[in-house]
Amino acid sequence: MKQPLLKRVLVEMLFVPIALLFIVIELGRANSNVFLWVQEQSGATPLSIHALLFLVNVALSLWILWGFACVLVVGRRIIKNPAGRSRSSVSIVRKEARKYVFSLFLTDILRDCGTVLWSILLVVPGIVYRTRTAFFAVVTICEGKEYRDALHGSSATVRGSTLGVLWRLIGLYLMLVIPAWIMTFFIFRIAQAYIEQAVFVAALLSAVPLSIAALFYQLSTVHLYKALKS
Repeated sequence: MKQPLLKRVLVEMLFVPIALLFIVIELGRANSNVFLWVQEQSGATPLSIHALLFLVNVALSLWILWGFACVLVVGRRIIKNPAGRSRSSVSIVRKEARKYVFSLFLTDILRDCGTVLWSILLVVPGIVYRTRTAFFAVVTICEGKEYRDALHGSSATVRGSTLGVLWRLIGLYLMLVIPAWIMTFFIFRIAQAYIEQAVFVAALLSAVPLSIAALFYQLSTVHLYKALKS
């Protein structure tokens, strides 16, 4: 069954790193009580603390990207085997997804560069390019294409349906991502108002809606890409 597998991926590959990332971000605030406490206890300089937190931030970001890849691997299996009878485990999914992490990371950078270049001309070409290449991660994992081939594969699939895909992606953001960020904002506000060490509690609570939103968003992109291909 895929549901228990998705639940474990949700917790281990999305919730945990997102919560830790929130804690690291809050620790990096030079005026926070936690940052001052760490500096006082360790005797380290602010620069060294920020350098260490930066490295941890990068590591957690790659962990989250690995989590996205895990979700897409599971999503690919759900599409190919809707009955959910294929044998799998979190360890197998993690191992399979791990080989895509740096490819996705570098392709995303390449996509950002392309978006900037197109946006220099006008805003609209940048939006069009961003929309057409929105499925590069799905193409990478579901079709085994990487880098420019993944971007071209996504663009070729979306071409002719750009406006429709744009509205669907906007709808996904409005239904999933935006509410999650709003909940995160209020969770941090409430925690900071009523809890002395708010960063830890707020990070754990805020990671819940964001990890769930990320899971459903990634699965939705797989299904949307399948619909475009068919």
